[in-house]
Amino acid sequence: QFLYFIGRDVAGLAVAMQSTTARAKTNEYFDKNHLGQIKCRLCSTVHRDEENFVVHLDSKKHGTNLRLLERAREQVARDQEAARKLADERRHEEHRANMESALGGVTESGKPKSAYRGPLVGRPNVRHHKEPLPGGAACRVLFELEYPLAPAEAEDGIPLRPLHQWVNAHAQTVEPRNDDVVYLVFACDSYESVSFKFPAHVPVTTADSVRHMAVPQEFYHCQWDPTKKVYTLMFVIGRLDGQS
Repeated sequence: QFLYFIGRDVAGLAVAMQSTTARAKTNEYFDKNHLGQIKCRLCSTVHRDEENFVVHLDSKKHGTNLRLLERAREQVARDQEAARKLADERRHEEHRANMESALGGVTESGKPKSAYRGPLVGRPNVRHHKEPLPGGAACRVLFELEYPLAPAEAEDGIPLRPLHQWVNAHAQTVEPRNDDVVYLVFACDSYESVSFKFPAHVPVTTADSVRHMAVPQEFYHCQWDPTKKVYTLMFVIGRLDGQS
């Protein structure tokens, strides 16, 4: 009976030692230096064996260092989130400036708004087609512009997508002013803006003319396909039947 109890106690002690060793070696701060000594990588302390290392894990010093480390990680996460939000705000501001400058926008003081200063990926792939309408006084014009690197969705309510606008000769500084032409400008974040000249005194269908029912809806269409990354614009230039 005496030997039985001794054997049972030894077996229990062996199990406890194995559990202590496993807890020590699986801890993320367990380490051994070049001398084979056990170290705590968090507290830079040296321990004679695994049991002493486990005792250190439950100590006040290790617990304090764990809390300090967690606070430091939380601060780093907050700083990274703040930096990300600041970068997003700057990118959005640059996008607004790029769109407004490319589309002839000006500030309240009358000065041109600053242009997009980020890297440009080049010009969009442009396809255009003209089709005379019956009567010969007007022509249907179709533009399709491919922006493969344009954002697919809006962010924070800001439409990060291509835009177009008609710009008169006074709003551009690329060519000498010519009051006989207007410019159709297409702009998109990160892309070079492209423009096309049209006669200034020839009527053109627009979204407003369709909205006010001045012309049928079939004579104007504008759409951005975020999946195919294609911006489509169709309008009619010239006088339609019934227009004065």
